[in-house]
Amino acid sequence: MRLHIFAGAGEQVGAGHAVRSATLATEALKCGYEVLLCGNATGEEVFKWAWGDLPWSVASESELVSQWRDHAVLCDWSVIDYYPLEGTLIADWPSRLCMIDDVPGQRDLGTADLVINPNFIDDVSVYPSRSLLGIDYAFVRDPFRRKRHRPVGDQIL
Repeated sequence: MRLHIFAGAGEQVGAGHAVRSATLATEALKCGYEVLLCGNATGEEVFKWAWGDLPWSVASESELVSQWRDHAVLCDWSVIDYYPLEGTLIADWPSRLCMIDDVPGQRDLGTADLVINPNFIDDVSVYPSRSLLGIDYAFVRDPFRRKRHRPVGDQIL
C-alpha cells in the first residue's frame, strides 16, 4: 500500500504537524507501507529536523496543490495535515483521503473519506460520521509510548 502524507510547517504553523506526520510515516513504514512525506517549502527547516531520513519533498506555496495531486494519483491513501488544503482544493482528490484536524469546526473537511482529531473534543457534531476522535487516536512517538506510567504517589518521598 502507498501512503502520501502532506503536512504544513513554518513560522505561522509551527512543528506539530511535521512531528505528527513523521510519527504516522514511521509507523506505516514498520507495517510495510510505501511512504512519501510532502511539505510546504516555507517549512523546509522544520521538515529537515522532524523528518530526517524519512522519504520527503517540499514544494513552493504556488505549486503545492498541483504537486500534491500528482503524488496522490500514485497512492492508495493521502493524509493531509495542512490547514490551507481544504474544501474545493480537495474536491475530487485522486486517492482515498484522510484529513487530520485539530481545530473543530474551523475547516471545510469536504469529501474526506476519514477525519482524525486526536484531541479532547467537546462537540463531535462538527465532524462527519467517518471520523476517529479523541485521545485514543493520538499520534504518539515511540519514546513516549514506551515509557511506563508511574502513579504520582510513587514519586513522593
